Amino acid sequence: GQMRRQAGVRRRLSQVSPCNRSCLLLADNKLSPRQKAQLAWLETLPPKMARLTRAIELMQTQMPDDTTLRATQRLLDELKAQASTLGVTALGDTFGYMGTLLRRGGGHQMKVRGLAELMAGARTNFEGALRKASTPEVDPTSP
Repeated sequence: GQMRRQAGVRRRLSQVSPCNRSCLLLADNKLSPRQKAQLAWLETLPPKMARLTRAIELMQTQMPDDTTLRATQRLLDELKAQASTLGVTALGDTFGYMGTLLRRGGGHQMKVRGLAELMAGARTNFEGALRKASTPEVDPTSP
């Protein structure tokens, strides 16, 4: 039984996203309203970040058409604005840099490399923001 139980635990752990619903519910009552708002927004990000990653991968193999470029820029602008509104600053800044880089002239390969690096940074910022938003603040009255 011991072996099977360990395998079961390991399998369950591998299915748990950085912070899924159950961990939200456990800590929920200790989180500030701002943290709850941040978490709700952060939960919507993985598919959007996957879309950005796909767009960047596509740019590595070919020049993107205007429609793809515009859609990607619009997504980055939206994410930057939403992050700023919710006070998820580091992540918002990263999306902002990506948008600026996309709009700027310059060599295509350099631009794509920059975007890929920023995207890796965005993933790190995302993990950090999730942790911060899901950790109860010491003093709930502080802003």
